[in-house]
Amino acid sequence: MIKKNKKKIKLPKDGSLPDELFTNPDEVFATLLDDIKDSIDPTGSLKKISKLDQNQNNNKTSDQDNSSEIHISGRIDNFLFGKIKDPYFEELEKSGDVFRDNQKNNQLFLEKFFSLFLEKDPFSEKTNLQLFEEIIDTKKFLQHCPNFYKIYLTVLPEAYENKEIVSKDGEPYLKTKHVRSTAYDHYSFLEEILDSPSHLSQNTNPETDNQFRVFSDDLFIEIFNDGKKIEEGQLGKFLDLKEAELDDDFNFKYSDKQKEAFDNLTKNKLSYWGIRPAAATKQNSIRHDGFWPIGFFKFVFGNSPELFKEGINLYGIYENFLKYKSEKEVKICFSNVSKCVFKFPEKIDFEKLIFLRCGLDEECRFAAINYDDNTNLFNYIAYNGELIKPEETIFGDKGIDLQFCLEPNRQPDFYDLFIN
Repeated sequence: MIKKNKKKIKLPKDGSLPDELFTNPDEVFATLLDDIKDSIDPTGSLKKISKLDQNQNNNKTSDQDNSSEIHISGRIDNFLFGKIKDPYFEELEKSGDVFRDNQKNNQLFLEKFFSLFLEKDPFSEKTNLQLFEEIIDTKKFLQHCPNFYKIYLTVLPEAYENKEIVSKDGEPYLKTKHVRSTAYDHYSFLEEILDSPSHLSQNTNPETDNQFRVFSDDLFIEIFNDGKKIEEGQLGKFLDLKEAELDDDFNFKYSDKQKEAFDNLTKNKLSYWGIRPAAATKQNSIRHDGFWPIGFFKFVFGNSPELFKEGINLYGIYENFLKYKSEKEVKICFSNVSKCVFKFPEKIDFEKLIFLRCGLDEECRFAAINYDDNTNLFNYIAYNGELIKPEETIFGDKGIDLQFCLEPNRQPDFYDLFIN
């Protein structure tokens, strides 16, 4: 008997899904898996699988018209600050009593519980669920933490893979997600237990961006005009920032375009503080410090008219308006390997481009996010006064770090981050 060669499915060049997906999905997946060289990220991120017209696509954007794009890629850390919701906070205070050895560690409980929705240690034969059950007394768990226990009951003994083919920017991707719960993934679990202005499901306003990203000096930047790549390089070297505080001869004399962009941004009232110029790039763009997204401010302090009076001394009254103290604060850092695409409606005029960095003081920034100013170059981009919300594609994660504040009666880090 002659063995027939396995038919290899050809992927459409226009980025659409092949007809065989609906008639013979097994062969489609087999073809796609043949093209994958690296391991597929289990968090539901995207892995590029098509090599069609690779040389051509590397130098062109998806929309080749009178527009521009900035692509920034690499490990882009994304911080989420949140407050434990009251029912879960009350249970967290009791969570130290659910350990088999009575070690009474609330931080460890939250870390181990969160791990139920994450990839297991590749060097361990045990699942995260098994490791959790080894240290937790389930009877005490049910008694002291009934709301957490309800979530625990949704966790599957073994994770399973859910695969689908998606098309993004004209390229087919295989999206793989490991399902570990009948009701939650790690994002929806955080939404269940935390109040936060930075949940992904809330990031729906096109005029603002609720994601706090750190764009560091070692990332890779590409500039596209009219669909063609015109420049690329390491982000820090490409910007070559000239810092005001390090240069006695530096003079912030705005050009007309820079002043107009600054005035427009001020009029849009996207920041609680007034921003201030702190550095300039070799392309004549300005980096401003002091950006405090208004949504982040209102999360910590609320929306009282007194807080927005002209000339107010926030430092003198802030304690009267704080919505929560540090003991309820949780800070999560997602270390994603991703690409952020910033799109502009015209050919980029770098004098209209504004890089925004949160906070006024390096010491306060470092205490809140553990990044010094040499690494944390900026957090947002604006153009002619409008905040540019990037489209982010996550290709994999390098870890998720969760910290539960153990110091009571202190102001939250989500306030310290922005002050002097």
